[in-house]
Amino acid sequence: MRKIYILILLLAILSLLLTGCGNNEEKQIADTVRTFYDAMKKGDLDKALTLTKGTDQASPEQLQAAKDILALGSSMAKGIDKVVIKQVKLLDEKNALVLVELQLGGKAKDTKMKAFKEASGWKVDISGQ
Repeated sequence: MRKIYILILLLAILSLLLTGCGNNEEKQIADTVRTFYDAMKKGDLDKALTLTKGTDQASPEQLQAAKDILALGSSMAKGIDKVVIKQVKLLDEKNALVLVELQLGGKAKDTKMKAFKEASGWKVDISGQ
């Protein structure tokens, strides 16, 4: 009987550990998306660029093009009052979909954002694909 209790306890601990791993990834993704929006709102395009998918191995020309796109979005992001991460859905080890609520002038707007895991960590995907 004691072996059964020990087995149940071990299974419970294992399930908690496995659940914790998923929650840690979701937290990292949520933090990345939140930090990206914060950087955009502040006009910190260099910071936003470090959180953008595909910039790790991009050429200087590609980085400048991405920065130009971010500059357009940054002017709109200045109107964001609050960013609420409503849901993070891991699609696989390297892809996630994030449901974000943007509060602008007292109104809430839901939007979806893709996140992708690169060697340097989770990045937001601004490609729109």
